[in-house]
Amino acid sequence: MQETYAAFNASKLACRACPVGLEYNRVIESDGNIVDPVVMVIGEAPGKDEVIAGRPFVGKSGRLLRDR
Repeated sequence: MQETYAAFNASKLACRACPVGLEYNRVIESDGNIVDPVVMVIGEAPGKDEVIAGRPFVGKSGRLLRDR
């Protein structure tokens, strides 16, 4: 477990422990409150739309989450 978000982010960018890390050339990071979050939504894996945009939940699942 990392002590800071910066340390977590650095380890996340370097991780190749599973097939997702080998398949994608970028990490899709949070675009919300990283200082004092109340809720965390974790997706299974980024889709094509997320990889292109570099943001989480911009495809079909994102529309479902954000339009409610």
